[in-house]
Amino acid sequence: MRIKPYCIAILLLPVLLAAAPSLETFAGHKVLRIDIEGHRTTREHTIRREVHTATGQAFDPERWRADLQRLDNLDIFSSLNSNVQVTENGIILVLRMREIPPVVPYISYNVTDEDGWSFGPALKAVNLLGRDLFVAGYALFGGK
Repeated sequence: MRIKPYCIAILLLPVLLAAAPSLETFAGHKVLRIDIEGHRTTREHTIRREVHTATGQAFDPERWRADLQRLDNLDIFSSLNSNVQVTENGIILVLRMREIPPVVPYISYNVTDEDGWSFGPALKAVNLLGRDLFVAGYALFGGK
């Protein structure tokens, strides 16, 4: 009898998950710096404003999770993850992010009993000037 590869993967999944160190492992270590990678449109100060974990302080996993949640709540990143690099003097926190497109085109419409149907192009800037500002504009054609 031959074991299927996906069965092996399912059996090894708990081992792989247990092997990854949790954030609690690094609690109390000194934060040497916080590196931010992957942002192109978003300004670094916009990201750092949401991060309350400070360099030179002891690492608090709960605070770091709250920092990541605040960044996720901005709704300008399609993916957001972090990594911890251990050095002999402390830890380096690495934030990796991928931004959503800065401008999203879509079709807008409006329906009223008085004017009927109206359609038109629309644009939404979801991260205007890299400052987490949302602006939308549209033009409607049709109706009366």
